[in-house]
Order: sequence, then C-alpha cells, then structure tokens
Amino acid sequence: MERLADIIDAQSSVRVAFLMTRPGADAITPTDLEWTRLLTDAAERCGVDIEPVFRANAADVVCVPDHPVSHRSVA
Repeated sequence: MERLADIIDAQSSVRVAFLMTRPGADAITPTDLEWTRLLTDAAERCGVDIEPVFRANAADVVCVPDHPVSHRSVA
C-alpha cells in the first residue's frame, strides 16, 4: 500500500480500485468482508484514496457493502 501511495503522489490523476476474485458462486462471505476491511484500513493508514471494493466469482461481480471508503481527493 505504501508503494501505491508513492505512485499516487507522483501521478495526481491516479485512482485505486480493488477487485477481489475467487472461485465459487456464493454470496459475499465473512472472509470477503474481512479482506475489504484490511484493504480499506491499509489504504487509510497510507493515505491512499480508494474506490469501492468489488468481489468477483463465477456468478457475479458485486460491490462489497458497508466498507469505509475514503473521500479525500487525489486530484
């Protein structure tokens, strides 16, 4: 995440998005929610502004709900 912060500092128009992929066709799991929390916490610590986190599997691509997205502008 610190490397992403360095890239964003050098390129003010860069935005970061995360897409988690895994096998299966089930709904969002507690593990998906935990990964999302870890990613958003790390982004916050490093000052990285991120888009919503998405999860993809064999059935669909969905936005992982209830995660704190930073609203700081990188532009």
